[in-house]
Amino acid sequence: LQALKREYADKRGLFVRVRCFDPSAYPQDTPVHAAFIAAGFQAQDKPYYMTILMDISPSLETLRKNLLPRWRRNLVKAEKNNLTVRWGMGSEHYGVFRALSDQMFDRKHPEKWFDPDFEKYWAIQDRLPEDLKMAVVICESEGEPVAANVLCAMGNTGMYLFGATGEKGVRDNLYAAYLLQWACIQWLKDKGYARYDLRGYHPERFPGVSQFKSGMGGDIVDYAEFRVCSNRLVGPLIVWAEWAALRLRWLKSFLKKQLDRQTGASQAAS
Repeated sequence: LQALKREYADKRGLFVRVRCFDPSAYPQDTPVHAAFIAAGFQAQDKPYYMTILMDISPSLETLRKNLLPRWRRNLVKAEKNNLTVRWGMGSEHYGVFRALSDQMFDRKHPEKWFDPDFEKYWAIQDRLPEDLKMAVVICESEGEPVAANVLCAMGNTGMYLFGATGEKGVRDNLYAAYLLQWACIQWLKDKGYARYDLRGYHPERFPGVSQFKSGMGGDIVDYAEFRVCSNRLVGPLIVWAEWAALRLRWLKSFLKKQLDRQTGASQAAS
């Protein structure tokens, strides 16, 4: 850490940011946190990233008991809706997820905070070895896809990348998202994984999704960010520029989607 500061902050005058994916770095009374401060870094007041980690090594019976009561009731409702779940790693499965995600984006409009480039993820998929490929989990009602999740896994941890529920799933109160997550836990356990990272927890920006994830009985984990910059002008300027770039990207994405909708509506009318 001291070498990073000397070379990049002091010698080159750059803005250095270290995002530490070690849960023990965030609390101020831990050795990891103290090491950053001793090296001259400043800790950010808020965690850089929050997620929920589930220990899925216990039995399925125990994991089900650990679900919060409302989550467990909704899972029972989903199991009574004659839903089916299938898995795949190919373009056809990905296409199903993308169609459902488009429906979700049209319904929720999360672009301000969450607007991933899905196509880049699938470009990665083509280059991954078979044992590291992302899995698409699709939930169907009477043969029609109503919800889908995208998972990846390596080491001892599975990770929930994306999820989407289509209009039919919401309109008919199918509770498909609950059945999908339970199926993901079962699949990861069968593959020998011990942890499930639900990837992302933010009650202020995404209250509904955060409440859904917290109902699964995992632990909320905070990840810390540390910064150092010897130039007092550069640091604040970079932070502002990054904020402005994020807003600009969101605006461009929003305008593009509006234009695509208008173009589609014009073509349909003609």
